[in-house]
Amino acid sequence: MFLRINSSGNYKYIQILHNYRKNGKSIHTIITPLGRYEKERFQVIKNNLKDWKRMGRADTIITEMKNDIDNTRKTVKGLNFNH
Repeated sequence: MFLRINSSGNYKYIQILHNYRKNGKSIHTIITPLGRYEKERFQVIKNNLKDWKRMGRADTIITEMKNDIDNTRKTVKGLNFNH
């Protein structure tokens, strides 16, 4: 995800976009328009979006850790420690 400032007539607008590749081409999809551009407001949104990305990555890491724990449990159950 990223922010874009889009011009229309005499005004500028803030948008959140999602970027992905399809058939080797980069595609941008507008997630949501956020209204008219104001420098201070844009900076606040930009900082919040950075925090949101970190939280999303944290969720991915937690899921990966849970999967690792589950895989470790499965492996340990299959081992015989009574030698």
